[in-house]
Amino acid sequence: MNLFNWESDGESLLIGGKTVSSLVKQYGTPLYLYNTNVIVDRINQIKREFPEFIVLYSIKSNPNMAICSLIAKLGLGAAIASMGEFDMARKVGFPIQVIAVSGQGKRYEEIEKYITAGVRTIYLESEREIELIEEISTKKHVSVSAMIRITPFSRLKSAHEQMGGVPSQFGIPEECITNILTKTKKMYTSFIGTHAYGGSQILDQETLVDHFLMVANMSKRIATDVGFKLQCINFGGGFGVPYDLIDLPLDIKMLGARIIEALHEIFPVNRPIFYIELGRYLVAESGIFLTEVLDIKHSKGITFVITDSGINNFARPAMPWAMQHPCSLVSKLSEPKTGIYRIVGSLCQPSDVLCREIALADPQPGDIIAFFNTGAYGYTMSPQLYHSKIMPAEVLYHQGDFYVTRERLTYEESLSHQSIPQPLQSNS
Repeated sequence: MNLFNWESDGESLLIGGKTVSSLVKQYGTPLYLYNTNVIVDRINQIKREFPEFIVLYSIKSNPNMAICSLIAKLGLGAAIASMGEFDMARKVGFPIQVIAVSGQGKRYEEIEKYITAGVRTIYLESEREIELIEEISTKKHVSVSAMIRITPFSRLKSAHEQMGGVPSQFGIPEECITNILTKTKKMYTSFIGTHAYGGSQILDQETLVDHFLMVANMSKRIATDVGFKLQCINFGGGFGVPYDLIDLPLDIKMLGARIIEALHEIFPVNRPIFYIELGRYLVAESGIFLTEVLDIKHSKGITFVITDSGINNFARPAMPWAMQHPCSLVSKLSEPKTGIYRIVGSLCQPSDVLCREIALADPQPGDIIAFFNTGAYGYTMSPQLYHSKIMPAEVLYHQGDFYVTRERLTYEESLSHQSIPQPLQSNS
């Protein structure tokens, strides 16, 4: 039985020798449960097969501080896109020299903070950002090296979300970049490299190889046309993970060998520093989201399984571009499937659907459903305050022990972060 890197005893889902059902009794639901063994394995694998690359962890995929701290200890850099992510990256121990700043719409004060802190890698995504960094570096009389994020002219043939060959809010279009950079007047800013992200959730090896080749050749050509020394290239990431039983995982060993061979041909000597930026691939399969069945309802030929948590705690299934996450009843793994069900939450909203069609083994109130591959874009992407429901706890399994890394928070407890101005307070 394929349980997406999770163990079972044939009957129940296991982690660290304990049944997930027993952990639910201890920690309750809704619950995100992470296994650091999977994260460590993925990182070691990437380091082994991409030895010439600096690996950056995309913090937005899962900003849980315990997970970020582990990844920093394992020697990765951090890809951040906000001052909040920057502060967290510094707090958990990512060295300043391996923090890379991306994201469109950077404010003046953000860029100033990054420069003052000593960030060495800032990706500029527009003419305005180029002007801002020059203005700030001139004011501070500080020389700044910057990288340019480029939106590729061509699309990838197989990517879940396309970021090249389509209108995009990210980066500067490839066809405009030479003109923009050659007309820019610079005294304190020097361009040293490029960044190009082609797409996400890619499971086709040929697509990824094509992307690396395209970005390498494009970067080499632009550096020559503009007249700067190409010192580094960030190829983005986009490495996918299986979300369906028919999906085949990437052969990372073969992929790494092919990419490195191709880059050696393009850069036979004086190679730039290569960056790769990964989030989902490193952490998605480490996590499951657990929710309890509250009720079963039948309506017009559909059987609804109503759970204690919906898209407020796990929003990704409701996104128009999202794939259905694999799921299972954690204590009925070997029981025969009794029908097709639609899993929904308990929000007062028709779009509160966690899974539209799944075969399950006779779900009953009190059963626990596990959604797999929720270690990325799970808790962090979900509107926790929506409908004023209880918020999930996050529990980490690490080196044989379980740790609560985020306590479950009720909406009432979250009210302590709000206030009512005196004129609006009730007189009763």
